[in-house]
Amino acid sequence: MSQMNGARFTDDPRSLLRSNLDELELRINRACMRARRRRSELRVLPVSKTVPAAIIRIASELGLCEFGENKVQEAESKVRDLADLSLSSSCGRNQSDSSGWPS
Repeated sequence: MSQMNGARFTDDPRSLLRSNLDELELRINRACMRARRRRSELRVLPVSKTVPAAIIRIASELGLCEFGENKVQEAESKVRDLADLSLSSSCGRNQSDSSGWPS
């Protein structure tokens, strides 16, 4: 993955995310075929921990609507910044000063 100013995202995060999602879908579909499962039985739950709200917004525009978050400070900030979107979920144990993304 390319780097931008020390970050994980390129100058074109939408293209990077689209490419990564396309590759992920291929891998999921292959795994489903091997396991004889339907794709509809699985969901993708990207973890938004340390990911800026602007990138989550792009991911939402690309069709993702559930994100894992376990840091309360980040979740609260992102909920405010992304209040116009219908996002939900949380994952794992919340960190000691944390809570999950609201459902």
